[in-house]
Amino acid sequence: MIDPNPQPVRTRRAAGPAAIKRGEIEARRAQAIAMRSAGQTWEMVAATLGYASKGAAHKDVGVALAERAAKTALSLDQFREQEIEHLQELRRKAMDVLNAEHMHVNAGQVVYSPKRDRETGDLILDPETREPILTAIPLRDSLPTLQAVDRLVKVAERMARLLGADQAIKVEVEQKTYNYSVNGVQMGDLT
Repeated sequence: MIDPNPQPVRTRRAAGPAAIKRGEIEARRAQAIAMRSAGQTWEMVAATLGYASKGAAHKDVGVALAERAAKTALSLDQFREQEIEHLQELRRKAMDVLNAEHMHVNAGQVVYSPKRDRETGDLILDPETREPILTAIPLRDSLPTLQAVDRLVKVAERMARLLGADQAIKVEVEQKTYNYSVNGVQMGDLT
């Protein structure tokens, strides 16, 4: 059977001379950086890797390091953006917990508020069982709210560090000297 919608066959092209040359240049630069890191002199790097001079080796390594720095800076900015998006999502989730109502639960059961005497504040007990009489009002659980607040503070601190808002603040302090005197007291009496 013949396919009515044939898909074209894609073949991978071999790398062209420019790609091969770029790969060789990157490999030579990586070797030069490794040799310098190992303590080799610029003369040794140039002679071993075929540079025209020690100055050419130095210049090529400088170009390689500048390219690496540019790539690293770009990826650092990307990391910051991703981290900020992640922190904003965590903040939204913590705000959902903060704004939700939380009931106190014990052994899988919602705990209800006991009735209290309006004048004394004492618990009102069932005369037969001597157990507190409960209202229809569930007890609120403040722990999830406090945990959400704690999490929001941590997210805000991390966000401030990422954005550089926690940079040290320089404060100038003026020093003053004060002299006090006490009338009617002898210095010998103070010891």
